[in-house]
Amino acid sequence: MAILQVHQAKALKAMHEGGTDPGLMQELRTVTDFALQAMKVTARSLGKAMSMLVVQERHLWLNLAEMRDMDKARFLDAPISQVVLFGDTVEDFAQQISDCSITEEGYKALSSALRSNPSHLIELDLTGNDPGESGVKLLSDLLQDPNCQLNTLRFLGPAADEACQYVTGIVGKNPLLLRELNLRGHKLGGDTRVNQIAALLQDKHCTLNTLILCGCSSTEKQCLILTSALNSNPSHLRELNLSWNKLLGDSGLKNLSDLLMNTQFKLEKLDLCGCSITEEQNVILTSALKSNPSHLRELNLSRNKLGDSGVKHLSDLLMNTQFKLEKLDLCGCSITEKQSIILTSALKSNPSHLRELDLSGNQIKNTGVNHLCDVLKDSHCKLERWSLNDCGITDVSSLTQSLTNTKALQFLKELNLSVNMIGDSKQKLIDVLQNSNCELSVVDKDGEDVRSMVLNILNKIAPGIGDGLQDSVDVAHCLGPKRARSITTLFPLRRISDMIWGAAKGCECLTYNKLRFSEPLSPNDRAALDKLWPLLKKAQEEGKLPQPFCFD
Repeated sequence: MAILQVHQAKALKAMHEGGTDPGLMQELRTVTDFALQAMKVTARSLGKAMSMLVVQERHLWLNLAEMRDMDKARFLDAPISQVVLFGDTVEDFAQQISDCSITEEGYKALSSALRSNPSHLIELDLTGNDPGESGVKLLSDLLQDPNCQLNTLRFLGPAADEACQYVTGIVGKNPLLLRELNLRGHKLGGDTRVNQIAALLQDKHCTLNTLILCGCSSTEKQCLILTSALNSNPSHLRELNLSWNKLLGDSGLKNLSDLLMNTQFKLEKLDLCGCSITEEQNVILTSALKSNPSHLRELNLSRNKLGDSGVKHLSDLLMNTQFKLEKLDLCGCSITEKQSIILTSALKSNPSHLRELDLSGNQIKNTGVNHLCDVLKDSHCKLERWSLNDCGITDVSSLTQSLTNTKALQFLKELNLSVNMIGDSKQKLIDVLQNSNCELSVVDKDGEDVRSMVLNILNKIAPGIGDGLQDSVDVAHCLGPKRARSITTLFPLRRISDMIWGAAKGCECLTYNKLRFSEPLSPNDRAALDKLWPLLKKAQEEGKLPQPFCFD
């Protein structure tokens, strides 16, 4: 209370000396507002003896406040309770300014007062108020001030506060100050923890732009809880990753669809890879996207079986001129030749926005590729990355001709035709692309492009490596027969191998593809390797090792 009175006195003195200033007047209103709240709490503890001071402070606050007289009456008539809120000492005092409609400007004044006049205040409850981003930052920084005795600062309700502490323990930073929250691979556990995270997500202080819950093993009920929370606070989120949560279920998918239909929800990236979405669920999902199509730019439905109706509804969505999708990933969706024709027709009708298309692992065969070439022939097509890995293709003559006679090659940067038996037609395609900026991956199905296969798997396990992925694998070598074999991989940097090993533990992608990582080195092997590093370093300095050769 003394802190606020000192601050109030300084403001009154400044106004007396310098005249009326709108900014100073606003600060005085704010400080007086806090003084009123503190005085009311004090009155409850000290009893009727303090009531007159509260009345005086009320009148001062009301005179400064911009309120109608009829609105002031309820404050003047409010009784003063004598409920004791103080402990035995000032150090045990829990200051309560909850649900007081304190504005962001008010938080600035409060932070300034607490910083300029350190006190014995150890707990500050600000739940129910809206500090805004700057208010949260100012008061969080205040906790780091060595002169501040404040130990506990609450913005959130109990459940959201528990989630805040849990998330801070994982990512090392208060989630209220984050724009991206990545809980990839962290098992959320029981419903209690999920309810806590849901309370955090729906709190108005939470302004996340990106939420990554990949491989969190969420149950159908938990997905329902999380999507309901997002639906109550939808305006900030731009990227949502729920991939490899196989138990999304009917209710979870329905709730997600309701969220996508919310006009306040302006999602730009949606990743539902490996969520076991059924044909019927896909129809619900695409119908929701059709009702609110203008914001989404990236959609990943890979590793889900779309079925005939799913492909048909997705095609209807792609034909919508308001739908400006730039990246579409349908890898491993069991798309047939017939379905690929329907999909192609949709892409032909609205080709100008799409930049990346992944149809790998779908047996669209030559018929599908030939129809997709019609998209390339459209002058509005600006496709940059096209993946047709393992699509049962045996002839790319039509594709070669389309790239020769159109402007598509001006935009195309990557073309992946690996794990297809394209035979003699491969060389003509290589010749056409030779002087272009397009990178071609064209290893036949019987070929041994082990490194590409390893890189593809690592990209799914640890996408955080990003642009450095190509340099993260030095050697990849197969051992044993093709159908049951192990791959020995040598990483140039130990930190890369440690990152991948950590990300691989419990990774849903490995389970889905029936892959298993083995412990890279036993303790004895690692000890031997530590002795080997100096010898290798010396050999490198003497020019006895091939370049480049990296150490870490």
